[in-house]
Amino acid sequence: MKKFKEFIDAQETLEKRLFALVLLVGAMLTVVSALVTLTENLGIFSIITTLLCSAAMLALIYVTYFLKKPKYTPLVLCCLLSFVLVPLNFFACGGINSGMPLYMLAVLFLIVPTLKGKTRISLFVLTLITDIGMIILSYFMRDDTPNLPGLPNRILVRLDEWEQTKDVLFSLVITGSFIFLFTSLMMSAYQREREEREQLLRRVTEMSRKDYLTGLYNRRELYDFMENRGRELFAGSYYAAMFDIDHFKQINDTYGHLFGDKVLSAIAQEIGKEAHMDFNRDGDSTVSAKDPAEIAARYGGEEFFLVFRCGSPEEAHARIEGIRERVSRLNFPEMNGKPITLSAGISRCRDYTEIRQVVKAADQMLYLAKDSGRDRICTAW
Repeated sequence: MKKFKEFIDAQETLEKRLFALVLLVGAMLTVVSALVTLTENLGIFSIITTLLCSAAMLALIYVTYFLKKPKYTPLVLCCLLSFVLVPLNFFACGGINSGMPLYMLAVLFLIVPTLKGKTRISLFVLTLITDIGMIILSYFMRDDTPNLPGLPNRILVRLDEWEQTKDVLFSLVITGSFIFLFTSLMMSAYQREREEREQLLRRVTEMSRKDYLTGLYNRRELYDFMENRGRELFAGSYYAAMFDIDHFKQINDTYGHLFGDKVLSAIAQEIGKEAHMDFNRDGDSTVSAKDPAEIAARYGGEEFFLVFRCGSPEEAHARIEGIRERVSRLNFPEMNGKPITLSAGISRCRDYTEIRQVVKAADQMLYLAKDSGRDRICTAW
């Protein structure tokens, strides 16, 4: 069962998984049906038709998954069942007096997940018309009904009451098992498909919110965050800090842009940790539940932005100073022990009434820090 599930899960799309379910479960149950027919006294023609049905299902599996020619097998399968195998078995196994109507219902059921579009509708209607015709024809081929000219007055096999009961029971077990197994596995495949799509959607959504290189949020997400805080941003204990890597162009020119990307990622992680962002080995980040009301973002180029909460200006300065010190202690062997430094500017949000004023004040303090010699922090209060 484990290998069966692995084979189903290995199919690329939900449609392919459903068709694989139809083929594999259908083949398994047609083989069981053939074995059951061998135990019943239904005649050689009945045995031949049920074995033919099993062989056809196995042949379709071979063509689809060994010869790898699956293009037309769904349509071939449905046509074969609807217009050849089921009609043959219907008259060979007792007609309306047998359990064959249950198989007819199962075929109508599997047309839905196997085909699509106009082909599905057309074949469903044609199969339904064929089934109705067979049932009406079977009625006129019974002993106790009027005989139509040119038709025998008996169907190929006439079941007595006990044989009919057994056949209906066997047919109920087989078709019921098919519908149960197929729908159960179909729901499992659908659940996995939905989970994969939800995971992909979350991934795409996260990528649209974050900077690909550093794992920090991007500028758009930063502004959305600040706008969503509304009055809390200006009435509470929020602070904003803007950072810039000192002499970053010189680092790029001297050591190359790949090394520059490495520096950006390393510094981004130090800033992100201050906003409780956890980074995995690939540089992707998640936000812990410690304080989801803080955000770290890559503002652009070698500039970063942090919106955070503190109880006092002194505490705010100390947090940013901690980031500056940690960055200065980062060790890059390529630079032979030479430190990389940060400049930063801090503004207090409650001193302003608009987001752009908060950002502008932090930016002005950043440039003041750079003009004052770099590797330092300037505040707007």
